[in-house]
Amino acid sequence: MTFEEAMESLGGELGLPLVPENGAVAFEAERDGDAMSVTIADAGEFAEFSADLGELPAEGREETLFGMLEANHLFEETGGASLSAGDGRANLERRVPLFTLGRGEGVRIVAPFLETAWKWRGIIAGGGSPGEA
Repeated sequence: MTFEEAMESLGGELGLPLVPENGAVAFEAERDGDAMSVTIADAGEFAEFSADLGELPAEGREETLFGMLEANHLFEETGGASLSAGDGRANLERRVPLFTLGRGEGVRIVAPFLETAWKWRGIIAGGGSPGEA
């Protein structure tokens, strides 16, 4: 299965026009008036999901980064995804095999990823750790 075929299948499931440009698709996930940028990139036999969780807090940054590091251990607080930080921003990322997106399982992958991203977006904005969410 190609990336384009996987995105067409996933887009059909989600009701979104996921048309790849330059090896990636992007869309805005919305909840309670807040919008979060999500990108899905072509990574060979995988699709690489990435959600922008926002700017790392100036106050409590070390605690937030430590909480992110702890959450990555055995993926206990990330639903199988990984938290990362760069350029002052936090991201949630996950790689999934393309073939799973073409079997009608895209929603079962995307929904938990987005739930985890929204959870961590709130934690990051609050400058806390998972136990404080």
